[in-house]
Amino acid sequence: MSKKRSAGKYLIIYKCEACGQDCGYTEKQKPRCRFCGNRNNLVVISKQELTPQVMQARLKEVTDRMMSSLLSAYEALPNMGENIVAEGKDAEMEILKLMDKTKKLKDKLDKMNWK
Repeated sequence: MSKKRSAGKYLIIYKCEACGQDCGYTEKQKPRCRFCGNRNNLVVISKQELTPQVMQARLKEVTDRMMSSLLSAYEALPNMGENIVAEGKDAEMEILKLMDKTKKLKDKLDKMNWK
């Protein structure tokens, strides 16, 4: 017999005092900063009942931040003087590919019925 696992009732957003980033978890998950790995000094900045609309808003916030970070990285490339190649991949092309994937994800999320 399989047990049905509940995702949780609340989405809790924590801010990491070590790096300043925020991350979201349900009350059933053990929080840790997804950026620096810190498990201490996480401050609850919001707690909302987990609804499709709350998830939609959080996903929009996260994908907007992702696109902004990619755009900043792309704009910083000319300042580096030379083309960066790591593991045989051109950094500019990789960032452009990631921006395209992020845009497609944002478009899919916008088209979803969140009711």
